[in-house]
This record gives sequence, structure tokens and C-alpha cells, in this order.
Amino acid sequence: MDLTTRAMDVTKLALDGLIQRQQAIASNTANVMTPDYQRRDVVFEDQLQEMLKKDDIKKEIKAINSAYYAHNSLDTVMPVKDLKILTQNSFEGYKPEIIRDYSALNPETGNNVNIEAEMMDMAKVGIQYNTLSTLEGKMFENLTNVIKSGG
Repeated sequence: MDLTTRAMDVTKLALDGLIQRQQAIASNTANVMTPDYQRRDVVFEDQLQEMLKKDDIKKEIKAINSAYYAHNSLDTVMPVKDLKILTQNSFEGYKPEIIRDYSALNPETGNNVNIEAEMMDMAKVGIQYNTLSTLEGKMFENLTNVIKSGG
């Protein structure tokens, strides 16, 4: 996987997480007056970071093994370190997690949605989404330019 493919994979996964977060915020906003409603949030950043670390480890293992085989005959076999990491897709199994927030429940209604905070979160998610989609658009534009130029 080259840098462009990896960046596209990561931006796609992040965009998927942001869409789910936006849906959770919309649900929170719609239920601001619903008794016993606990706000929801979507977390995915830590999972995405962990997947990037695994992908980095995979690249490091491949580089070490390639260097070993470049300087040794094929008759000498070096055990492949962490074969499972090498054979699986680094971004396989990605699933943003929907969590419920039980903090600061209003004792009268059992609801903990703060409409101002939700509006701020919606604006933040919108900015993040626009930034990532612009980045992905630029990557596709660059690939198109390379294809048009013939290499």
C-alpha cells in the first residue's frame, strides 16, 4: 500500500466515523426534550490510531524481512515475524463505536442533552468532514493528473 492509498483509506474511514457521529448528534438534538434520553456519541479516533500503528508495524516487518532476504541466500530461512499482521488488511474490522453518556442526568427528566454543546459538536464535525473531504478530493485530483499525463 503506498502513501496515497493509505491516506485515502484513512480519510474514508474517518469520514465514515464522522457521518455516524453527525447522526448521533442529530439524534441527540431531536431528543433534547425526551424524558430519560441519554445522549449518544461516536468514538473512532483511538481505533483508527491503533490500526495505523499496526500498519506501520507491518511495513517495518516487511522492510526487515526484505533486507534480510536481499543479503542472504534463499536456502537460509528466517522465520516471518508476526505472520498474522502481515496477512491481514490493516484496516479490517473498523467499526466506530456508539456510546451512551450517562453523566449529568437532569434529575427531573433523566435527560442529559445540552443543545448548545450539541450545536458546537455539529459545527466541529462539519468542519472536520469538509476538511477531510477536501483532502480526499485533492488526492483524487492528483491521481487524475498523473493518469492524464501518462505516468
